[in-house]
Amino acid sequence: MDKKTLLLVVLFFAISNVLMAQWNLIWSDEFDYSGLPDTEKWIFEHGPNWYNGELQYYTNERTENCRVENGNLIIEAIHEDYEDKNYTSARLNSVVGWKYGRYEIRAKLTQGNKLWPAIWMFPESEIYGTWPKSGEIDIMEYWSWDPNAIYGTIHTEAYNHPNGTEKQGRVEIADLSNEYHVFTVEWYEDQIRWFVDDNIFYTIYNEGTTQTYPFDHPFHFILNIAVESGAPGEEDSWIKPTMEIDYVRVYEGPLQGPEKEYAQMPGKVEAENFVNAQGVKVENCNEGGKNVGYIEPNDFMEYDVNVLESNEYTIAFRVASVAAGNDFDVYLNDNLICNVEVTNTNGWQSWKTVEVNASLEKGKQLLRIVSNGNFNLNWFEVNDKTVDMNRINNKTDFLLVPNPSKGTAIIKISEGMIYRKVIVVNQIGETILDSYVMQKDEFKLEKLNKGLYVVILYDHFQNLQAKKLIVE
Repeated sequence: MDKKTLLLVVLFFAISNVLMAQWNLIWSDEFDYSGLPDTEKWIFEHGPNWYNGELQYYTNERTENCRVENGNLIIEAIHEDYEDKNYTSARLNSVVGWKYGRYEIRAKLTQGNKLWPAIWMFPESEIYGTWPKSGEIDIMEYWSWDPNAIYGTIHTEAYNHPNGTEKQGRVEIADLSNEYHVFTVEWYEDQIRWFVDDNIFYTIYNEGTTQTYPFDHPFHFILNIAVESGAPGEEDSWIKPTMEIDYVRVYEGPLQGPEKEYAQMPGKVEAENFVNAQGVKVENCNEGGKNVGYIEPNDFMEYDVNVLESNEYTIAFRVASVAAGNDFDVYLNDNLICNVEVTNTNGWQSWKTVEVNASLEKGKQLLRIVSNGNFNLNWFEVNDKTVDMNRINNKTDFLLVPNPSKGTAIIKISEGMIYRKVIVVNQIGETILDSYVMQKDEFKLEKLNKGLYVVILYDHFQNLQAKKLIVE
């Protein structure tokens, strides 16, 4: 290992240790024994009658369905006749519950139609009433009909699946059945955050009522595999009917979660920097950095933004698609502010910038992009609709000659400066030119009408310099 690689490894573990220093381990089961689960930590919940029309019978202390071996807790669903049911499985509850903290479970999941493994938390008492009034926290749910993703969800009086209002995050993860992944929830007084392998994918915040956030009392673990009725496919396709759990850990720590970070508007946001999303996947972009890909109808992305002033703005979106007729809606705090059409750019990595005008109100808000089609998104940028020419600093590392011009000008870039992109905007905020210059030292602007323009050059770090251009 070279010195640079060694340094990166050391830094990684140093940062990880700092992040975990705020958490103190107070309970765990490492499953370093054999036989039935530890009765001081776990209790079987058993019987045939369950919600959701599930098909299994949960057995009691039956090693065929639940056992500890080779350092893992194993829960196994079996297709067999048992007590008037055609399937058996196991459901374990932790003996004790906790309020707030960090909850980590390292596990491999099932593979097979109708199998429904879950790692979740349920109230110790019905302090606010029967389900869902007292709450439910689903750390991880995995459905056979969506085999490349897991979900994190809450159920409350206001947000629950019978009403179709549950709050839920989804993230795509490779090889959930054959590789271990760490599923984590951080539960605070003011928010709950979901992670897979220490990568956050969903957050919900306390809205100040028990109807929306009844999470101020102890909850216990539930670990189970259900057999889902109504799911597509047959049980004979079960490739792996087991969930293996390497460990379960509970930490205590701070009561307040991290403060929200807001993207300033006007400003630019990279598409992958969402705070919540459903159905999307982050991939490498041929223009550098990342983009959000595989966006399909009803997928969404959410961003915390802070609009500095109520005003009319131009919003630019960097998009790609292989077909025409796609579009998406943009909301601020559930208010529709614009619809954006996405044309055929002739490739998933062939990018085009589209612009719309929108009225934005001042304040910290949630910006939500909801897809009605198929496209990729690289970034979006909010700019003042009108350009204040007096705010443009003409001390730049490039020249515009002649300036004033008669409709044609040449951008001359200083020696040693490497720019990637040039944008020309007129005084009412319309983009006249958006082009890549790469390592050219000159770039020609032609056929410009009379008026005032702003010429903007970006480098590969997205730093910009701007200069006024007068066309007579």
